Amino acid sequence: METTPGTPIRPRGAEARAAGFGLDEVPAEIRGPGPRLVDLAWRRLTALPPSIATLSGPEVLRLDGNRLTGLPPEVARLRGLREIHLDGNALDAIFREAE
Repeated sequence: METTPGTPIRPRGAEARAAGFGLDEVPAEIRGPGPRLVDLAWRRLTALPPSIATLSGPEVLRLDGNRLTGLPPEVARLRGLREIHLDGNALDAIFREAE
């Protein structure tokens, strides 16, 4: 997975928007009761980390324009999730076990 060290995710009230590219872990500042919208669009992500399951608040997860070919099964644990945006990815499976 491509990463840029120190890539911040900026919580802004009910939203958290990412800057830069890559994601190895879900940042601590958006774990737990967090933003309703998590925007990870256009970050050149090739995979989501299993720690995505540590999010407890998002209703909307934006993953548009990445390089995802599948999602980890942990996404199913996001109980409050109402929308997931996946346009512009190369999905060949929705849930995929870590390789």
